[in-house]
Amino acid sequence: MSNDMSLEVPFDLDGSLDDIETLPGFLIPLSGAYILQGEKWEQKKVNDKPAVEVMLKINSVLELTENPDMGDSPPKDGDMFSQLFFLDNKVGVSNLGKFLEPIAKKLGVNQSERGAVKACLTALKGLTMSAIIVREPDKENKTKKYARIKHMILE
Repeated sequence: MSNDMSLEVPFDLDGSLDDIETLPGFLIPLSGAYILQGEKWEQKKVNDKPAVEVMLKINSVLELTENPDMGDSPPKDGDMFSQLFFLDNKVGVSNLGKFLEPIAKKLGVNQSERGAVKACLTALKGLTMSAIIVREPDKENKTKKYARIKHMILE
């Protein structure tokens, strides 16, 4: 490996570690109370199953109700996580409905109207909400955990 410093480097390698900005991460947040912001949504396939993935940003950690495991770091403002809703089963679709219901109420979307689901998903970007998040283990692999929004209030 060469130490050829004739290359233009945008960071001063003679600087301190304090000069390196810690960027927000993508994580599975610890169980607790948060202020979140909707970022985006995407329809995709996960393990060959149709799903909707909702991306959320942590604006503020209000209270953690779970201690970090080995290797877990506490979430910080700006960290991102996603909530996945599988569309090939009633439980996944029902959970998507529960997630979107407060958005529909806040925005005055007629929940019975065709297109209400996409209208709520599209309106998610930029919405701020208080939420209780719980980390739950995967049904098949107990070492794998997922975030689930248990309760949400739009601000």
